[in-house]
Amino acid sequence: MVLERMGLHGFITENLGSYIGRAVALFQDPSLLAALRPQLREMTRAAWCQGEAYTREFEGHLRKAVAARQPEGRS
Repeated sequence: MVLERMGLHGFITENLGSYIGRAVALFQDPSLLAALRPQLREMTRAAWCQGEAYTREFEGHLRKAVAARQPEGRS
């Protein structure tokens, strides 16, 4: 969720093997990380420091989770 929220979808992996492969690729090409580093502070701020918007989004996720656990015919 953290990487997704920051727009870093290319860093998300499905399993340990993919994670290791991605880490090795980044290690072998440090220019990728060097290019990303100056943007990280702003990306973090935009993704996580918008309290009201984040709260509304989180509330929506909670409502969906609660609704999914409700027995049918009950609200």
